[in-house]
Amino acid sequence: GISHMLEHCFFKGTNKRNWENLLNDISYIGGSANAYTSYGKVAYMIDVPVENIDSATEIISDMILNLNLSEEEFAKEREVVMEEMISSSDSVSQYMWENLSDIFFDNYLANPIIGNEESISSFSKEEVERYYNQFCGTDQAVVLISGDMKKKDAMSVMKKYFGKPNGRIKRPKFKKSGMPESCIIEVEKPGIEHVYAKVCVPALLDTEKEKVISEVMNAYFGGGMNSKLFKEVREKRGLVYSISSHSTNFYGDGSIQSIGFSTREAGLKDAMEIIEKEIESLTENEISEYDLIRVKNQIKSSFYSFIECSNSLCSYELSRVINRGQSVSEHLAMMESVTGKDILEYAKKIYNKENVVVLLCRGEVSNDENE
Repeated sequence: GISHMLEHCFFKGTNKRNWENLLNDISYIGGSANAYTSYGKVAYMIDVPVENIDSATEIISDMILNLNLSEEEFAKEREVVMEEMISSSDSVSQYMWENLSDIFFDNYLANPIIGNEESISSFSKEEVERYYNQFCGTDQAVVLISGDMKKKDAMSVMKKYFGKPNGRIKRPKFKKSGMPESCIIEVEKPGIEHVYAKVCVPALLDTEKEKVISEVMNAYFGGGMNSKLFKEVREKRGLVYSISSHSTNFYGDGSIQSIGFSTREAGLKDAMEIIEKEIESLTENEISEYDLIRVKNQIKSSFYSFIECSNSLCSYELSRVINRGQSVSEHLAMMESVTGKDILEYAKKIYNKENVVVLLCRGEVSNDENE
């Protein structure tokens, strides 16, 4: 949780700007500032009109390199983080992830990014500042600019405020998660009417090719209104409002393939039986050439829209650089090379009955139901 706590503290003032001056200066240049903490990185960003990129880069470098944190501001922001943690627990999806990750992973991925009530309460200003001094120098930063400007001009601005890059990235090593044992987890969340379900297996994304195969497989299997699961579970039976499948990869430390949906209690058994049947079909039959072309076109359409957004392109490049990923052109070329046989073999690899974790989240169960 310290990384996330520090993310908040960067907006509380620098050696030359207090928090209010910081917000005013960002607003004055038409900027919108934001940040996020994930398992693999913490990112800070400012979106501005391209003509104000110099001012924006100066501000974000000031935020990151010249943190000046008072005890009063730290104490206030710690309460804000506590409110964020409590608020996020109101989300069914977040509540389910916290319960699922604790069972599915046996390394750092089992821990909530934000921390918990006990850890947040115990954060100290000195602890956060030690973490800042250890991890937040320019020697460990990846700086990106995406916009309508020439590369040499963008490089000039970045060097002006962050210095000359050393070309190195420190990639810490973590324990790779083991495989979960098959189980059914049932949790309660008072106030909800539906049963929320996730069917999960390790995604086993061992190569770049398998990551792309997984992307194509999920587009076909559970990626929107024309997907196999959507047609079978919603359109033909009317059991759910939505259903999807996707994989999440934590770059060697663990990965998860999940199918998610919600339904009324009366529809749960039928929905689960259909999903099991469709998984069997996925592991026994190659998808048609027609469907393969169709889902690749869908992926390209979404991907083109994604990278046309400056912020999204920065996020893509950040992950690519940190995780030694593919360029946009390499990713698209590999996606085009995926075959129906590739998808069939990958589906057989991941869908077995030894490592299936099913999470069911219901509203509060009455005593009568328990009896």
